[in-house]
Amino acid sequence: MYEKWIEHHENGNPLIRINRDGKLFEPSFLYRVVSKDEYKQIHQRGYIEPSPFYNRIHASSEPQCRYGDIVLQIKYVESDGWVAKWGDELYAVTDRKIPFNRIERVSQCR
Repeated sequence: MYEKWIEHHENGNPLIRINRDGKLFEPSFLYRVVSKDEYKQIHQRGYIEPSPFYNRIHASSEPQCRYGDIVLQIKYVESDGWVAKWGDELYAVTDRKIPFNRIERVSQCR
């Protein structure tokens, strides 16, 4: 159901890609899980903004419901500055604001 990401380096940047039969593709979507209050703020502002603590937005290849109640399915657009970062898993980060219209679907965590 969810795409399996790999890290791919291009021009010194760790980019997120999907390996399908030896060919690399950009992912279709990223997932960010937020609280109901954070979603309300995103909706009112019109964009997802980087966390003041980390100064970036984190997203993953599938919803991580331990971080909140609301799943945001975000259309992946490379010009939004997403890069790969390793923690317990490979995830995506950007220091740019993501416009609300990039959110393709909003759902409840299960």
